[in-house]
Amino acid sequence: MFLKAISEKEYEELNKNIKIREIYKKAYNKASNTLDEKYYLDAMQKVVGKENANEQLLGLKIDIAYETKDYPTFEKLILEKYKDYKSVNPSTLGYIANMVADSQITTKSTLEKAILWAKESNSKLNVFMNDFTLAKLYNKTGDKANAKASAEKAIESAKSQAPEYVSEVQDFLNTLK
Repeated sequence: MFLKAISEKEYEELNKNIKIREIYKKAYNKASNTLDEKYYLDAMQKVVGKENANEQLLGLKIDIAYETKDYPTFEKLILEKYKDYKSVNPSTLGYIANMVADSQITTKSTLEKAILWAKESNSKLNVFMNDFTLAKLYNKTGDKANAKASAEKAIESAKSQAPEYVSEVQDFLNTLK
């Protein structure tokens, strides 16, 4: 007797993800840092549709710019993609804000946007990492008081949510004193 391990919907999602990974592998050459955008868009449209293919391409360009430390391009692309951030998945928003916090970006207006993104994410998804991200962003803007307060809040949250990160946040807080 054959037992169905996953639902048809789960199978379709898995199959779609495999296709997306294959398209990525064919479109992006990591060694030469080249992206065949035309191939990527054409192939992705067949899997996710035109609008989603364009969104996927923008997300891929953001990831590539960040990974290659091309922060001017990264900054330009995230400001474009997340200008209407209120409807963005809170986990994604927190992740992008953290990428800004960990980057070499120093543009005050971009840092202030990232603070808004982290706050928005935190309002919907209260996790220690959002507070830690806020602490790092506030520190980059020179707001030591809010950086300390956010780091202290992150430590308290991390104690129950992710104890393995308490010392990392504490080390950061120690640099603020």
